[in-house]
Amino acid sequence: MIIKTINCIETDIDGNTWSLKDFPFGKINLLVGKNSTGKSRSLNLIYNLALLVCGERNAILRGSSFNALFDEGDKEVQYLLDFHEGNIVKEELIIDGKSLLSRGADGEGKIWAEQLGEHISFQVPEGMLACVARRDAIQHPFFDYLYNWGKFVRIYRFGSQLGKDTLAIFKESKDKKGLNAKDTDKVVAFLRSGEEKLPGEFSRIIIDDI
Repeated sequence: MIIKTINCIETDIDGNTWSLKDFPFGKINLLVGKNSTGKSRSLNLIYNLALLVCGERNAILRGSSFNALFDEGDKEVQYLLDFHEGNIVKEELIIDGKSLLSRGADGEGKIWAEQLGEHISFQVPEGMLACVARRDAIQHPFFDYLYNWGKFVRIYRFGSQLGKDTLAIFKESKDKKGLNAKDTDKVVAFLRSGEEKLPGEFSRIIIDDI
């Protein structure tokens, strides 16, 4: 699934607002602008949305509103999410014009159940996203569209330290857990992992890209 357009509104503690309106995307996008014009802020908003819908961030945004449109092959997926004072006041998922999820500020709403062929009532905690709490491959498989998109979004902050201030120590370990590709400070660990899986080829590809 790829994102097509997004509308965002962010409100700070003083009531000042900042917004993106009908921000379009293609397969490759180049965002150009002067310093302090909102480039990083735009990317951070999109990344925050990705973390939220895949469950890697709790819903603690103070005042934000998202309206994102995605392309999922032959389907059009729209996701709307509103926060106020850190609480979710609206969440809705629409696919090809059909509302499959709709919930309000109290966490109560309606959700489409595939096997039942009808909308059913539900309630989740007020501060929890229904698309995360109610994810179910049998009854609500459509939430996987959001989950998979959010899970594979990456942000690499090349203007930051990007791992240059992180110490890497090589040691033998029985822990075979994979690296979290979103932990961009572990660039040395990623390089070593790539070299172990693709000796020589991994470094050659990186050098060619540079």
